[in-house]
Amino acid sequence: NFLPPTTPTPPPPSTLTTTPSVDPSALPDAKPFRAAPQGWRSVMSSSIFHHYPEPKVKSLSLSETGDLFAFAQNRQCSPGAGIASCKAFNAVETAAKSVVTGSPSYLAVSPKHQRGSMDALHFCGIMRLFADWRVLRQIPPSGYKTYATGITLGHKDILLNVKKIENAARAWIERRKAVQGTIRKRPTLRDLLKEEVDTNVHTRGLPKLEDDSAATGLLWARRQLEYQNKLYRNFNDKRYKNNISEAVRAAYDDVYSKFHGWAVRKVFQYSAAAAPPLELLVEHMTDGESVEYGKKAMLKFSNAVEPVLEDLLGLLREFNMEDQGRA
Repeated sequence: NFLPPTTPTPPPPSTLTTTPSVDPSALPDAKPFRAAPQGWRSVMSSSIFHHYPEPKVKSLSLSETGDLFAFAQNRQCSPGAGIASCKAFNAVETAAKSVVTGSPSYLAVSPKHQRGSMDALHFCGIMRLFADWRVLRQIPPSGYKTYATGITLGHKDILLNVKKIENAARAWIERRKAVQGTIRKRPTLRDLLKEEVDTNVHTRGLPKLEDDSAATGLLWARRQLEYQNKLYRNFNDKRYKNNISEAVRAAYDDVYSKFHGWAVRKVFQYSAAAAPPLELLVEHMTDGESVEYGKKAMLKFSNAVEPVLEDLLGLLREFNMEDQGRA
């Protein structure tokens, strides 16, 4: 009779309309608000793990991590979803709701049919959980240090870029608090990109992006998710015959090769060449299940995240923010 927990109910429309939208020209300059004010609790730091500590992150299955992205896009746990993934999503929402002391912030409000309607802080929290899950479950407990280097660099890359999104979300919230005194809504990813267009953040002219921006963070965080998705698809591709090194190399070439310089490409090439056998990787990811079981879990993950990847790419292209420059 246990029902999976769901996200807190947003305030009714009548409550939301009591805080009218602010004319962008009436808002103060955004730059001073990107630094964390007193009382700000980063959704990227210990706040989320206070609600969902590392042992619970490690216990999530691959399919459950994929569910989190689907939940974020739908703004709630899906009917029939597993208890573990619903609890993880609730932890992300709890952390997002408490980021600003003394100022309750509810779910982002935006038409679901719009690109980028995902709550920006949900995306930050789930990407943080996923980055940690990869380190915990995709690096075998002994050996394979060179392979682990690639995973660890990917973890740092996710945290660096998601932090840029959170900084922009903070500025979005705090600018409106400065005018309205309170804020009843968190920003969507779309809100953040539109704000950067409205405030002329990208001074070199789009699609060239400024490094410290939500658009840059989203562009590169999405590429990390796309890389992982292509990797799982390649593991199910008969052309690679369970050769994990070739599957890793092909995923990297598809997503990253043209954006990285020689030194970074070499690190990934060495990491791919030192990858463990697929059987060992799946055993560590699934607590001893078979390769075929692991492949099915990878396909389920891909089916969950591919609509998110498509939505985010469409959002970046809509705002002309798909910067093709090198890292």
